[in-house]
Amino acid sequence: MDKNQYKEMISDLMSKNSKLEKENLKLTIALCNLRDEYLDMGGDPKQLELFDESDSSQLNIFDDEKWIYESPDGKTIFRRPMFSSNPKEKEEIVDGKPTGRTFDMYSVGKKTWDDKGK
Repeated sequence: MDKNQYKEMISDLMSKNSKLEKENLKLTIALCNLRDEYLDMGGDPKQLELFDESDSSQLNIFDDEKWIYESPDGKTIFRRPMFSSNPKEKEEIVDGKPTGRTFDMYSVGKKTWDDKGK
């Protein structure tokens, strides 16, 4: 094998590796979303064979914190850390910055979506 063939082979392998890493990330995120949906529907975390409810590090694929953005009413935007479904960790976002208000402040009996924590 000459130098050019070796370079071409390494280039191909790096390209394939990059594609596999992207696919792995997509599958991991999809799996986490399914887990969150299951728990949001009232599913029993003890029934999840692949997950330990108290240990999200088993799916730790990022070195720094990543966010999931959600809008329950189509107007108000919240972000939460990936792998968390705790309403107290969902922060309201206005103009790209956290306001200090959390999703649990808008729950029934406390405040409404109209007064937004005022």
